[in-house]
Amino acid sequence: MLSNNSESHLTPTTKLLTNLSQLKSETPSKTPVVLLTTGSMNPIHKQHYNNFEIAKKELESRLSQVKVIAGFISPSQDCYVFGKLGKYAISIDKRIEMCKLAVSESDWIDVDLWESKSKKSGLKFIDYWEVLYRLSKFLNEHDEINCNIKVFYLCGSDHFMKTGISHTLLRHHGFIIVGRNEDDGWIRNIENDLNRIFDENAWKESVVVINGEDNNNISSTTIRKELIHNLSDWEDLCDPKVVEYIKKNKILTLG
Repeated sequence: MLSNNSESHLTPTTKLLTNLSQLKSETPSKTPVVLLTTGSMNPIHKQHYNNFEIAKKELESRLSQVKVIAGFISPSQDCYVFGKLGKYAISIDKRIEMCKLAVSESDWIDVDLWESKSKKSGLKFIDYWEVLYRLSKFLNEHDEINCNIKVFYLCGSDHFMKTGISHTLLRHHGFIIVGRNEDDGWIRNIENDLNRIFDENAWKESVVVINGEDNNNISSTTIRKELIHNLSDWEDLCDPKVVEYIKKNKILTLG
């Protein structure tokens, strides 16, 4: 029985457990890693989950001793999204459904509901570090997992520049910072900031800074504007299942 069974329905583990079992049988010496990202997902688009693939490939390439076994998308709670976007906010149930559709064919990415659906989510704003801490605690206390798992927080360069990384977070977790296909100068700036804050040997095993793909300028803001003005260019920016769902439910459209 799980020690945190009351929250087990909020974090799906089927994909994770399948990949963990394979890791233990094939390369047991490697450290299992889980990726986590948070955000409004209003709506989710291709780059949200493409960043997972980029991060997984880069992390396993740079840190040969780790293996990514799962990734979780955590859509933000309604009180935050509606406060930020007002009439252009999409309700959490619809955002969750679109996230699930977007990753339905992935064998390692899933949707975590704790941030948006736990009792705590209706009481106060939940910051990203709380989601990170809770997921790490949940996984490392999960009886079926029965091993230490390191959770890496996946975020954009803009998020890092706004929030930074504390010593406490870096001691227990990792970070993957993905840029929007910018000049490499931003990577040097971030690495210089990290060197000023942390011992160099401390952060290089826990922080990976990478540039994004050429199309890493996709944004939910662009998609919302297209939808509001009844344009169709947005359709190429989302998974086909998400496109179908948006059309069927007339999300952010007048017709």
